[in-house]
Amino acid sequence: MSATIQKLTAYPIKSFDGVDLEQVTILPSGGIQHDRLFAFTDTDGNYFNGKNYTQIHRFETHFINTWHNIVLVDKHANQREYFDLITDQQPMLKWIQQIEPAIDDIEESTNCGITDDRDAPGPTIISTATLKTIASWFDDITVDSVRRRLRCNIEVDGVPAFWEDRFLNGKQVLHIGELQFLGTTSSQRCVVPTRDPDSGEPTTDFAKTVRTRREQTLPAWSDRSQFDHFFRLATNTIIATDCHGGTINVGDQVT
Repeated sequence: MSATIQKLTAYPIKSFDGVDLEQVTILPSGGIQHDRLFAFTDTDGNYFNGKNYTQIHRFETHFINTWHNIVLVDKHANQREYFDLITDQQPMLKWIQQIEPAIDDIEESTNCGITDDRDAPGPTIISTATLKTIASWFDDITVDSVRRRLRCNIEVDGVPAFWEDRFLNGKQVLHIGELQFLGTTSSQRCVVPTRDPDSGEPTTDFAKTVRTRREQTLPAWSDRSQFDHFFRLATNTIIATDCHGGTINVGDQVT
């Protein structure tokens, strides 16, 4: 079985639910167009995300046909509102402020997205087998729950678990269609993946279990020197210097 793109996901609003796409455009910066395009910030300039606000789990996002037509749901109050991200940024901000008054502004980045790793604005890559392996370490966590906890952009099928470690520190070039990427680091995980993506309730010993099992099962191709700790999952990327963007499709081959 050859390595192919199984899933492509963009997250138009940072820390909110993503939208699965059949095709994405890779910008010259290496970022996925529309991914982390917007982010809410509070009065201190901090992002409205799971690290700073546990109540972000009360929100649910549904996309209607396109990446920009969304319905935001406040699950606690059973309220929902439709927005077009192209035209309704300020109305959306005011709606969020009614629920969380500390939110002060909405930030936009069309160049590369508002990523956590500013040195690696390319898509985060993980294998389907990695997601399945992590789910197998827990009795009550599904593969889709792991997928939503880790929030990666590109999921590759037809390869073994932790295959994405092969690309750490640019040791191999990752070819997807006509595009080339270099891996940088294994993505350092925060408190967000330790919580149920729907309820926000913490999963007991999630980080400890992942750290322990990750170290125990580290493949031979994984460079141990790249891990200062083992709560790291998925590979961050940059676009190759001679590559200037293009498109990626579900089903594209990966080499």
